[in-house]
Amino acid sequence: MDTAIIFVALIGLMVMAYRGASIILIAPVFAVVAALGSEHASLPVFSELYMTKAAEYLKNYYPIFLFGAVFARLMEKGGMAASVAGKIIELLGEKRAVLAVLLGCGALTYGGLSVFVVAFVMYPFGAVVFKKADIPKRLLPAALWMGIFSFAMVAMPGTPQIQNIIPSSYFGTSTWSGMGIGIFASVVFLLMGWGWISFRAKRLKAAGEGYGRHIEFSQRRHKIPNPNWKVSVIPLIMVIGLNVFLSNPFNWDWAFHWDQGALESLVPLKISLLAGSVAKISAGWSITISLILSSIVAAIIARRHLRITDGMMSTINGSAISSCSAVLNVASGYAFGCVVVSLGGFVVIKDLLL
Repeated sequence: MDTAIIFVALIGLMVMAYRGASIILIAPVFAVVAALGSEHASLPVFSELYMTKAAEYLKNYYPIFLFGAVFARLMEKGGMAASVAGKIIELLGEKRAVLAVLLGCGALTYGGLSVFVVAFVMYPFGAVVFKKADIPKRLLPAALWMGIFSFAMVAMPGTPQIQNIIPSSYFGTSTWSGMGIGIFASVVFLLMGWGWISFRAKRLKAAGEGYGRHIEFSQRRHKIPNPNWKVSVIPLIMVIGLNVFLSNPFNWDWAFHWDQGALESLVPLKISLLAGSVAKISAGWSITISLILSSIVAAIIARRHLRITDGMMSTINGSAISSCSAVLNVASGYAFGCVVVSLGGFVVIKDLLL
């Protein structure tokens, strides 16, 4: 019975989400539904378990969402992301159109931009190069997806995306752990994506299908020259370089070393969500500082561009507000999962999976 109610709650959550309901609203509702057949009372599940886990997620990852959103918006609105993407497309050219899109997406994703920002930045460049190469446009979403959501987001060692940071807080490692398997997986992802999309493009072109006729929409509201790609790439390199220096995955003597006793002065305060050790949170500290410093440099580089377009403060404020919605969505889903895992009915599901 307990297990059946969990499935009802899970299916209900998915159905409502696909129908457009906000997960921020429906996740706590269905978390309580999932607990109806358990030994726990409904209100304690909501206020003590669900809300504690949501608060735990916010405490650990909100700074990364916040400063990651600011950095991504500065790179996007300042024209720097487009400048870097354009240079990669230019270097590889139409003969390597698929590879150009994959590497362009990968470079921006690995540089710390939000994956959704990368999709919007790379789309117009991908459309241009696909049109020049006469590759069917319906393959462009696959190229964007493969370049953004695969090797650069989850596999490449040191990637500053949240999917790579979350495990570090559980295992007490840096974002650079598992470098061997990470590099191997990245190569496999890239070659599989490049090979399959190129194969499909050749098959479709052999069958007589080209780019096709499409109405192209430009996102640029102001025809202002983007910053030079040589300076635009500096903030991206800074995110990666500072993350290496601060997280120090290779234990270099000259690199930064976090004080392992930094939390001791807070122990007497009996903070409920205090981390057990610096090792569990230093990866988050490293990437947060990297994003802050890189955002400052990005703002300096793009100051004239931003002044003419949306304005510096408007850009920063807008990204800060949007980060709240993003982190609350993820925290709500995370808290719902934690409630389900804690229920007795989940033991049956876990045993079946194992």
